[in-house]
Amino acid sequence: MARAAALRYDADMEYLVSAGLLVAVLAWVSALCHRLRLLRAELQGAWADWLRDTRCRNETLGEFAELAAVLLPRGEMLPRTLRRLVADSNRVLKDGERLLWRADRAMLRAEQALRQEAEQASKLHHEGLLELGERLARELERQGQSERRFRLAAECYNAALAEPPVRLVAPGFGFTRVPLPGQ
Repeated sequence: MARAAALRYDADMEYLVSAGLLVAVLAWVSALCHRLRLLRAELQGAWADWLRDTRCRNETLGEFAELAAVLLPRGEMLPRTLRRLVADSNRVLKDGERLLWRADRAMLRAEQALRQEAEQASKLHHEGLLELGERLARELERQGQSERRFRLAAECYNAALAEPPVRLVAPGFGFTRVPLPGQ
């Protein structure tokens, strides 16, 4: 009888230990997923800010190109170049959230060309363009800040995904790396 009670006690302990381990593993996985969801939410917020600031920059650039076309000498290429680059940027930005999760080298090159052209345009010292050029410079700075915030959030998110225990769990819950320019 004592032997049967001891065996029952051992079996009960095995179930309790197994249940305890299962609860611990589930709590660990839940904590990892919660942390990744928070990082992803921060990343998406930074991305939304970047998108908003980029669209605002494109709007200001469009106004700048229209005014430049009127004020600059006929045949000046700057307004046409800006219009084309803004149209390309707006077309790519329509992808919005999907653009965040894939590497698009063409978009990155177009964005870099647009930024360089816009920085050059903002330095024009034409009387009528001066105020709009200053506004454009502010928009470029705001967009640069959004881009730095997004890059930092993406690096934190990607670093969290690279941690050994997270690498085991993350793909099963749909957490994937965010491609960054230059990677």
